[in-house]
Amino acid sequence: MSLAPIFRRKRSLGFLLILSALFASWSAIYHCTTPHVSHYTSSFFKWSSSSVIVPQQPPTGGRRLPNFAFAIKTGKETIEERLSRQFATFLPLINNFIYISDHNETFGTVPVYDCYNPIYTDAWSRLTAQNPPETLRFPPPSNLEEVRKQEPGWERDAHKNLIGFKHLYESFPDADWYFMIDDDTYVFTSNLYDITADLDPEALIHMGVVRGKEHCGSNDDMPEPRHGFYQGGSGILFSRGAMKALYPHLDECIMKSWDCEGGDRRVGLCQYDAGIPVRHWWQNPFAFYSHDFRDLNAEWGWPGDSCLRPITGHRMRKTDFQDAFQAEQEAPSGRVTFADLYAAQRGGYVDDIAPDRNYPGWTDFGGEPLTSALACHELCQSTPQCLAWTWGEVEQFCWLKNDAGGKEERKGYVSGMLGEGYRCGVRGGVDLRRLAGSAKFNRTAFLSGDEDPMIHI
Repeated sequence: MSLAPIFRRKRSLGFLLILSALFASWSAIYHCTTPHVSHYTSSFFKWSSSSVIVPQQPPTGGRRLPNFAFAIKTGKETIEERLSRQFATFLPLINNFIYISDHNETFGTVPVYDCYNPIYTDAWSRLTAQNPPETLRFPPPSNLEEVRKQEPGWERDAHKNLIGFKHLYESFPDADWYFMIDDDTYVFTSNLYDITADLDPEALIHMGVVRGKEHCGSNDDMPEPRHGFYQGGSGILFSRGAMKALYPHLDECIMKSWDCEGGDRRVGLCQYDAGIPVRHWWQNPFAFYSHDFRDLNAEWGWPGDSCLRPITGHRMRKTDFQDAFQAEQEAPSGRVTFADLYAAQRGGYVDDIAPDRNYPGWTDFGGEPLTSALACHELCQSTPQCLAWTWGEVEQFCWLKNDAGGKEERKGYVSGMLGEGYRCGVRGGVDLRRLAGSAKFNRTAFLSGDEDPMIHI
């Protein structure tokens, strides 16, 4: 299935008006300082005594997520190009969502409100309404406005996360799960449903792509050993229990982290202050490699296990949304694997071969001296377990690899990946599609400060 070519930079008023009419009944875009209380209620996800997440039946109405609330970050430089892509693909499956931006505008007939300019004065007003100003630890810095005037668009994004979560919770206080993503993020809704279906939303659960532990901002007082943060573009997921723990700290966190350069880093710092710090759950079912799967980039690349199911795709450009949507439509019950994405992007399981490419981090399991890249390719094709290969012109050697990973540009090397070797199917009557880690949240381990409160099966 292919999508109509609706992704154009030129505005189409008629198209936008149609989108507004379709979605006005179930979505809205709110000002971050104007609480909107929804009458939404849900008890769809139940706590299970099972310790294993197994594929669940999707919610009524397909892959809808009626008990999720989404906050989607956008900006005046990207809103026109990107929002239509989400509207045309996964977003109609989301009942409850808001947009947060850095400006006032309209998208069709629906307003997009500024969640950038007023946040510090508003947060300070809320704090001083409850406490004497002299008792507050983080008053507005004298150079705040001067610094903000010099910020480009991508730096303005850093201010949106904390106030965005505050508004998201106030808008949908009865949601089970709260998920913040970027406007260039694709969400595989069936996979997201499956990683949460067996978890208690009242527990202190948070998931995402775990990143570094660097110091951030003049007020960063996190002690050693430091905790990381969840990469914002791939999504930051909080249960209702975690949001309840985070919410009372948000205004102070806004003031405290005003000069931290990343919005996702600010959330990580606030999580620490709220007593729900990010831990390196390397096997958490969110799947840490879900970030930026396209084009075998050097940051992550393709995972070795093609049957794993990503939760999101980030930095989606051009046809990436269409490819992901097509893979989701064709996958059984929408449970997309990396193999499905590979085939959707390349029009099938064709080999991927490129000059001046090396595969760092891939597992070498053999090789031999050869005089051409073609001979290396043929050797991999004839060798069981071979998934990819690299041939060095200077070394005149062929390295065979049985695992996937990232890529890098490197002159004098040719590398290739066997498309047929990246299929995921059925073996011994068992469907090999699976989440990154079947798990149940261990509340006792979390509260005791255990490094890994997820029970992995």
